[in-house]
Amino acid sequence: VATSSSSSSTMVSDIETIDLQYTEFTHPSSSSSSPSKSDSDLPPAILLHGLLGSKRNFASLGQSLSAQLNNKRRIIAVDLRNHGENSVETWRDDMSYGIMAGDVMKVLDRIGLDRAVLIGHR
Repeated sequence: VATSSSSSSTMVSDIETIDLQYTEFTHPSSSSSSPSKSDSDLPPAILLHGLLGSKRNFASLGQSLSAQLNNKRRIIAVDLRNHGENSVETWRDDMSYGIMAGDVMKVLDRIGLDRAVLIGHR
């Protein structure tokens, strides 16, 4: 499991986005069987927690998916603004869905993703 961290903010289309904390779950190397598609062929799955949650809520699911999917893909859990391991310096009063979507888009840009499957609840 690898975690990336940063605590800066930028403006995107008049919306102040912040750098969110995330964890990427890596699947164990398996030389006995290879997936029918490589990791780069499939969009990664981005796990988004609900109100009062954190990326840690998805630790078991993320590990399980990364180990059990027949067609391997990247599995990434994100701490949304004002939650989890995001620093106090990134705290913002505005938590609208549009603002939080901008934060998630910033994470995707930061790790070089142009598409993803979003999995979550509110």
